[in-house]
This record gives sequence, C-alpha cells and structure tokens, in this order.
Amino acid sequence: GGGSKASVTGGAGGGWVTIEAAGFVAVEASGVIDARGNAGVGASSAGGSGGSILIRCHTFQGSGLVSADGGMGQGYAGNGGGGRIAVHVDPAAQQAYAVEMGNGPRLAVARGALPTQTTGSSRYGESGSIHVSDPSSLGCDFSGGASFSWASGNAWTPPYLTINGGDYSIAATGVTVAVAGNVNIMGDARLTLSNYFTLSCANLALTNTASLYLCPGVTNATAPSYTARVIVNGTMDVNSNCVVVPSARLYATHEPPDGGVVRFEVCNLTIHAGGALNADSEGYQISTLAGGPGKGFTGNAGGSGGGYGGRGGTFTNPVSGNVYTGGVMYGSAVAPIFPGSAGGTGWESQYAGAGGAGGGCIWIRATGAVVNHGTISANGAGGGSCSLWAKGGGGSGGSVFIACRTIAGSGTMSANGGRSMDCYGAPYFLDSGSGGGGRIAIWYDLAQPADLDAFLARGSTAYITNAPAGYTLGQLSVAAGAGSPQNGGVNPNAPGEPGTKSFYRANPAMRTVLILR
Repeated sequence: GGGSKASVTGGAGGGWVTIEAAGFVAVEASGVIDARGNAGVGASSAGGSGGSILIRCHTFQGSGLVSADGGMGQGYAGNGGGGRIAVHVDPAAQQAYAVEMGNGPRLAVARGALPTQTTGSSRYGESGSIHVSDPSSLGCDFSGGASFSWASGNAWTPPYLTINGGDYSIAATGVTVAVAGNVNIMGDARLTLSNYFTLSCANLALTNTASLYLCPGVTNATAPSYTARVIVNGTMDVNSNCVVVPSARLYATHEPPDGGVVRFEVCNLTIHAGGALNADSEGYQISTLAGGPGKGFTGNAGGSGGGYGGRGGTFTNPVSGNVYTGGVMYGSAVAPIFPGSAGGTGWESQYAGAGGAGGGCIWIRATGAVVNHGTISANGAGGGSCSLWAKGGGGSGGSVFIACRTIAGSGTMSANGGRSMDCYGAPYFLDSGSGGGGRIAIWYDLAQPADLDAFLARGSTAYITNAPAGYTLGQLSVAAGAGSPQNGGVNPNAPGEPGTKSFYRANPAMRTVLILR
C-alpha cells in the first residue's frame, strides 16, 4: 500500500492472481485480468504498487489486457511502482498460435500516473517486470514501461512493435528482436537493449522525445569488433528531440585489448534537425586497472589527458616538477572502431579527481544515403574535481566510422577531446591535461559497405578525397579538449592534440582490358 498522511489513507496495493490451466487461457478484446494498485484516497496520500499475476497454460491467447500497474499519488505524494507479471506457456504451441493468430494479450506493469502536483522526479515510482517463458506470448503495443525477461536464445518476432511512453529494457542476454514490420518508439519512451543483442526491422523511427540506448557485450578479441547490431532494411529516422545512444560503458572497466561496440546496418539513415546519435562519454571509463589503450596517467595533484586520434595533454606538477605525459595514439584513421580512452586521475591522500571518460564509438554501414541534419557525436568528457590537488585529465574523443553510398545534410559530426580542469587561482594556474581528439572516417560512393571489408582485407591503399557534394570537411570536428574555462590554464603542455578526420574512397584497381575485333 501507498503511504498515508494523518487520517488520509494511501492507495491499496494490487492483489495476487494465479491461474493454472491445462489448456489455453484467453483474454479477449474486452476482457481484463486486473491486479492494479489503487490511487491515494485523499490529499497527500501515495499510490499503491501493482500486484502480481502468474499464468501457467498451454497457450496464451486473445487481445485483452493483463495489468499490474501502480496507482496514482495524490497531491505531492509518490505514485505506486509497477507490479510483476509472469506467463509460462508451451513454447512450440505458443509459437504456432502466434504465427496463425498474432501475439497474445497486452501486458502492463506501468508505474502509477504521476502525482497531481509534481515538483521533481525523485518521487516517481518505477515500472515493474514482465517475464515470459517464450516471447511469442508478448503483444506488439506497449506503454508505461517494463523490464522484460525470457530465456536466452529465444527470438522475439512480432509483426510490428510500438512503444509509446515509459522506460523499457530487456534483461535477456544474446537476445534477438526480429520485427517483420516497423519499430516505432514515441511519446517520451526509452528502450534499452544490452548484452549481445540483435535488433532487426523493416523501418525504425524515433519521434516525440523518444530515446534508444544500446549497450553491447564484451569480447576479448585482439581488436574491438561489434557484439551487437541494429539492422534496418529500410529507413532509420531519428526525429527532432530524439536520441540514439550507443554505449561502451558495460565493458569500460576491462583492460584492453578488448571491446565490443554496436554496429548499425541500415539502408538509409536520416537524422533530422534536433535529433542526435550521441556517444558522448560512452567510451572507456577510468578505474584502477583500465581506462583504454590511450588512458592518461595518474599524477600527484593532476592527471594527463587520454589519447586516441591525437595524444592526450601532459600534466606538470607545479611543486615537484614531475611531468605526466598524455595518453598515446592508437587505432586506425581509415577504419576507426575503438572507443576513446579516459583521462588520468588526479590523486593526493585527501582527494581523488576522476579523469573524464572517453567518447564512444558510432559505427554505421548504409547501403543507401546517410542524411544528417542533426548531430553525430562521440566526445570525451572533461576532467573531474575542482580540488587544488586533484585535477582529473580530460577523456579523448571517440570514433565515428561511416560507410555509405551517399552522405549529405547540414548537421555536424564530432569526436572532440574533453577539457582539462583547474578551478584555482595563483600560484596554481595549471590545467590537468586535456583529452586528445578522436577519429572520424567517412567512406562514400560504395556500392555495398561489405566492399570496404574486402578492400581493407587486401591491404589496398585508400586515398583521402575531397568531401562529397552533400557534406563538407568543416562539418567534422576532432579538436583536442580546451584548457580550463576559469583561469585559462597557463601550463603550456596541458592541451592535447587534435585527432584525425577524412573522407575516403577506394583506389580504383588497375586492370588490363584486351579488346578483340
């Protein structure tokens, strides 16, 4: 139940429903299985949580509603969290039903409606959980949020998927979501996919402040490769105020060489004005053991910057004179598929200034057009802490690697390094090291992105070309992190180096043509 104030009663929690059926359970269009929490009864009373629904049957049928939503909070009181739903079916029978009749009833475990007087998100409940023995028992339309789980290896193959509002995540590892039709994420909804997933569909659209977070798994390969894929056979649209975030944070504490990034395989990609593909600070994070191949060094009083496309900036201790060099360059300028490295930690016994995280990796392969009117970014984070003796170094920029047929648009791409840190005045006008710039490589005029793999595998020589007619080199930025905005940073060694950015086309192969007349 929800909390109460004085004599005002909070909303009751949802109940407990258990159904065990030897045959099918059908919830038809107008039917409901209801374990919802109640709203608060009076002013300043909180909503009750959703309850629990457990169903065991041969097949789960119909198009009705199964709900364990939380209840609304009244006044300034909190809303109830979502409950739990579990549906266990015979997988073979359920899949046969789904092929013939479509997916089953709509399952809902949303948090309660927001309190009537809202002043901050800290009081808001969270959505609940939905577990299914086979994902073919799930519906196609969702709202309100949920954490999904099912046995690893079972593919979810809905005819379409619409997510309208709420936070959704899939806890299964190695999951395949293969949607025959379109995926639409809208209404301030957020979908998070993690751990070796594959998402495929006909078209993918994000609208109305929607977001898609993509967190791949780890591989111990000698060079990073993708461990998660987003495959769109038609067009991927990222509309205004929407964002797609490919994150490498899940393996950020591993010691390289290792990796695992998300690869986008699309026909066409359009990022509309105000939309974003954003991997800022989503690369290697600083820790005692890791930080990336170009991580900055930890110094007493400050850290040096992380390196990638350019070296990280150095840090010179103002008292001892010790010099801590910036992180090294690594990876390929032609095919950059590494995330950026973290800046070094500034350390002294009573302080710990963390280095900024490196930028992530954005890897796009498009058989058609990439049109960017928004932003594509993989910038490193600035160094942390304003302590006099603990200034963290900036993280390096990450990477943007695009192979496409054509590219156009008025938007920008960036893999900039993170700023240095200094928050004090004389006599310590000294920055920590700023992050080096990352790498951006855009291959265009390719008949198929796979052609690039064969080209690079042969050891063929690429040549830097002029920008295509629809884009300019000035729209790409791989700048090193700036010095401190407060005091200007007079340490001449603090700035990192800029990274690499280029447009590429394959060198035409030399051939002999024999003409017989």
